[in-house]
Amino acid sequence: SKYFPDRNVDISEWFKFYEYLVAQGHTVVVIPDQEDCFRSREYTKFPWVVFEPAAFDVDLRMALCCGAKLNFASSNGPSSLLCFSEAKFLLFDLLRGGIIKKSWWERHNGFPVGENYPWLGQNQRLVWEDSSFETLKKEYLKAAKNF
Repeated sequence: SKYFPDRNVDISEWFKFYEYLVAQGHTVVVIPDQEDCFRSREYTKFPWVVFEPAAFDVDLRMALCCGAKLNFASSNGPSSLLCFSEAKFLLFDLLRGGIIKKSWWERHNGFPVGENYPWLGQNQRLVWEDSSFETLKKEYLKAAKNF
C-alpha cells in the first residue's frame, strides 16, 4: 500500500508458497491487491495464475473464495469478508507493521490477540503471525490435516 507501506507483505514469499502449493498438486488462483492493480502491478512480476476481475467485483471474489479448498490471505479490507462467509481460510498479518496494536485490537474486537472471532468455523482461522514462506507452509500443513 502506498498509504501504509509498513503493512505490505513480501510478495516474493507468497510466490514461493504459491510454487510450493502447485508442486503439491494444487490449483492455485491469486486475487491481486486492488491498489496494486492500479499502481505498480508488482504481482505481474511473478508467473502465477491471477484472476484480476475478482479484485474489483466483491461477488465474484466471494464466489471464488467460497469454492476454494482453502484461502490464504493477508489481512486487508476485502479479506475481512472471509470472516463473514462459509469460505475456509487462514488470515495472516493481522498486526503487521505495528499500525494496529494488541491493545487496540482487543479493545475494538472484544477478544484477545491469539484467538478467533467466536463465530468462525473449524476451517476458518486467524493466524497471529506475519506471512512468510515458512509460516504459510507451517499453517498449510496444519490445515491440510482437515481436508
